[in-house]
Amino acid sequence: MWRVTLPPAMGKNQVSGAHRRERICSCPKNDRRPDRAVVCAFHLAEYRYTDHPPRRRYSCVINGDGCCQWWQYEDVVLDASDFHLIGEALEATPLVIKGTVGSADATWIPLRGAVDFASAWLAIHRTT
Repeated sequence: MWRVTLPPAMGKNQVSGAHRRERICSCPKNDRRPDRAVVCAFHLAEYRYTDHPPRRRYSCVINGDGCCQWWQYEDVVLDASDFHLIGEALEATPLVIKGTVGSADATWIPLRGAVDFASAWLAIHRTT
């Protein structure tokens, strides 16, 4: 996985939407923490760090049979509030390689390694 930080001179018209921070993860757009806080691969670790991760009920609107209706389901509690800490710890490992892509700074993180690292980190640091 490559994370690209655009130089200030480049706007969204010059780079595909896939490289824009807001498109990398569905974390809130007003979240202005460092990019490592929005590594969505860490959400997969939330499913894997324990055999029985905490769960909660979610609600959403779905479009089916020509009408919209509310749908409720239960799933793992997703909480990105400590992702910046996982990212800081991950960046201190040899898994992370920094460099450039064109004129942009870039960080290469292998997804499997990031998920495995985050799973181990969560198992130690999350108590619920």
